[in-house]
Amino acid sequence: MTSGPDSRDSFQRVLDELVDDAVTLLEGHLARAAEVPGASEKQAYNDELIESSTHITFIMHVPGYKSSQLKVSLLGDDIAVAAPDFTLRRPLHASVDRSSLTSAYVNGVLSAKLHKTF
Repeated sequence: MTSGPDSRDSFQRVLDELVDDAVTLLEGHLARAAEVPGASEKQAYNDELIESSTHITFIMHVPGYKSSQLKVSLLGDDIAVAAPDFTLRRPLHASVDRSSLTSAYVNGVLSAKLHKTF
């Protein structure tokens, strides 16, 4: 097995791809869970913060809202989600490019992505 900068870069690329695949699978799992009929109206909202070497992805299962009712923002070193009946904050534990924040709300699953800074 070779070692050195090239093998580390190659390993890091593979690791980043695995994290991206895991995020995609988790988003799909949460979206399917949001579609389950008979789900309770009042529930705890599940969320995950997933960090790779290049970005941070935040995923939250919040069915029953319109996208216009959810606001994702950065407050200090936290990612924050505000809705009509709750506010959630989670610490990021990494430096991020604040202008890179993007978010989407599809089938009850809110996802937000931020690029890390080095």
